[in-house]
Amino acid sequence: MNKPLNEYEVAFLQQFSHSDWVATRSLPNPNHSLYDETIAVKPKNGEHYGVVFKIVYLTSTFDFLMESERVLEIKYESVGSANIKSEIANAIAQTVKKVALQNSINVIHIRYSNTIFNQSGFDYEDRSFYWIGDQKDIQNELLRQSIQEDGRIDSETAKQQTYVDYFSRIVKQYMTITDTKVIGRTTLRFIGQHDEYFNMELRFVPISPRDRGTHLDFQYKQVDGESIMKHIFKELVPFAKMKGYNHYKHEMFGYTKDSTIKLNEVEQAMLRVYRSLGFNVRPIHKHGYGEDDRSWYLVSKQLY
Repeated sequence: MNKPLNEYEVAFLQQFSHSDWVATRSLPNPNHSLYDETIAVKPKNGEHYGVVFKIVYLTSTFDFLMESERVLEIKYESVGSANIKSEIANAIAQTVKKVALQNSINVIHIRYSNTIFNQSGFDYEDRSFYWIGDQKDIQNELLRQSIQEDGRIDSETAKQQTYVDYFSRIVKQYMTITDTKVIGRTTLRFIGQHDEYFNMELRFVPISPRDRGTHLDFQYKQVDGESIMKHIFKELVPFAKMKGYNHYKHEMFGYTKDSTIKLNEVEQAMLRVYRSLGFNVRPIHKHGYGEDDRSWYLVSKQLY
């Protein structure tokens, strides 16, 4: 069944006004039951360069935002020609900002994919988050530092800084940290005085629409890695809660022979930590033919 416009889209229609354009409801094609009612913004003079889009209220938690923050997303559905005029796109974004602030929402997300080919004059980057509220209200100092002059949130930097700040507090109790590197998007490397290091990789695990999962992988050299891992897992719950992860799930694959799972030293240490802290550790065996046999440990826990 098609959904009518939500309260934010209705508010948009009530506020949007421009001498050259008009905003109207765009009814779904009755032959396409998957489509919802959308908003169409088109020029009054009849030129065919309008745009159809949705305003989506996002309640899921993003890694660089506190759990209490909510987001309004502009999700473009279709365009009438190859280019959306930047004037229209900017006017839409400005109106969505007004609607968001009236509803105490401080962040908007622009998601236009390939619908704006000529980005000249457009004030917002594709798939970017913008802080539109008063920055004095931001309690997270790392988030505040990641907001650029135009309001765009450098989400990768904010996310990485959050990880570094939280976990370095734990790791420095076991080694003297002389440098910290972010490898890729998800791996932190804490480097010591004598080439020792401790790596940790934090990954998101899709579980269900309601549940968000995470898991950790580790590598280390010349440090008491098992003790560090145990300490991190003990303090994982408040971090996971802050970020909206409510489950832990890790499939530990190792070299398998005759349904025996052979793990390396670090993985064996992780397995000991899991068991000592009450994680559910279950060996799984999938029997196929010959080399298709697979075995692994399924590690899981509801964090809160």
